[in-house]
Amino acid sequence: FYVQHGTLGGFRWAILPPLYLLFHAGNIITALPDYPSDRKGGKRTLPVKHGELPARLTALLLLALAYFSVVAESGHVSPIYLAIVVLPSACILVGVVTSGLLRRADAADVVTCKAFVTWMTVSQGWFLCVLPVVLLLDGAA
Repeated sequence: FYVQHGTLGGFRWAILPPLYLLFHAGNIITALPDYPSDRKGGKRTLPVKHGELPARLTALLLLALAYFSVVAESGHVSPIYLAIVVLPSACILVGVVTSGLLRRADAADVVTCKAFVTWMTVSQGWFLCVLPVVLLLDGAA
C-alpha cells in the first residue's frame, strides 16, 4: 500500500484482523493431512497438540470470525457487496458442519480429510479473492 500510495494515510487497518484470522485458519487447515507424520516426527502443530477435531473446529471458527468481523467493520460497504463476499463462504462452512465433515475428517480417512481441507480452502479462497474486488468496486479500498 505504501509503495503505491506513498503514505499509509488511507490504509484500511481494520482489514488486518480478518486477514490474520484467515491465514491462521489456513495454517491449521494445511496441517491437518500431515497429522500422522507430524505426530510421529514430534512436530508441535495445533492438530498434534490438541487433536484433529479441535483443530478442525478451531479453523472453522476462525474463518467464521473473520467473515463476521469483515461485516462488523465495514459499515460503509454496500450490503449487497458484503453478501457477495460473505454468503458463499459462510454457506460452505455450514455445509461442512451439516455434512458431517467437521466430525469425521480425520487424517486416517484420506477421502474425508481431503474433502474437509478442500471445502475449507474453497471457502477461504472465495473470500480472499472477492473481498478486494468488492472493496475496490465500493470505493472503500
